[in-house]
Amino acid sequence: MKKVMIAFSALLSVAGSGCVTDGNQDFARILGGVSEAVGPVTTAEVSAGLKEALTVGTQRVVDNVSSPDGYFMDDSIKIKLPDQLAKIQTSLGRVGMDGALNDLELKMNRAAEEAAPKAKKLFVSAVTSMTIDDAMSIFNGGDTAATEFLKSKTQAQLRTEFKPYVVAAMGQVGALEQAETVVGRYLPSEMVSSVRNELVTHAVDGALDGLFYYLAQEEKEIRNDPVKQTTKLLKRVFGG
Repeated sequence: MKKVMIAFSALLSVAGSGCVTDGNQDFARILGGVSEAVGPVTTAEVSAGLKEALTVGTQRVVDNVSSPDGYFMDDSIKIKLPDQLAKIQTSLGRVGMDGALNDLELKMNRAAEEAAPKAKKLFVSAVTSMTIDDAMSIFNGGDTAATEFLKSKTQAQLRTEFKPYVVAAMGQVGALEQAETVVGRYLPSEMVSSVRNELVTHAVDGALDGLFYYLAQEEKEIRNDPVKQTTKLLKRVFGG
């Protein structure tokens, strides 16, 4: 999803227009002094740079995956059917009879696209609660340290909060009703009662995996590619 990376990097160019909201440091004031800054990067600069970059970046990633086909047409994060249904889908595909399962897969991805915006609030909350110690640990960490920080702070709550939205979205697009029909046609009857929960869990996990996958890609770009360091602060913090 190259468009996500390009858009994320472009948006970082507006980083100087915001302020860090936790009172640690006024972001605009830091940015204004970056051109004259010399010596080692300060903890305030690291904290401000990471918070602004992550806030804007996570919002842009969420916006992109939640667009039409944000999951479904992206092979890197497309949510495939659970194993048993995927095997039936493959078998039926050989004889051109996989239409119902293909449609179910599409609707499951549509549900993830509908639910993804609910991640924004939790991501922003995690970023703004970042301490100076968190920021320095992320700064000195590996290529995906910020992503791992967000995952540790949000994944459990996201999974809980995503579920009702995914259930609602899957119901709205007809995925749950269709799943029961399909399962009743191709799998033992005793599996019908469990198919809803299995598909919802599978869709939630797939939606979160897709979000964190692209957050990690964005972070690697910012850390390692000077072209992606689009403000003076980002160049100072990540440029080495």
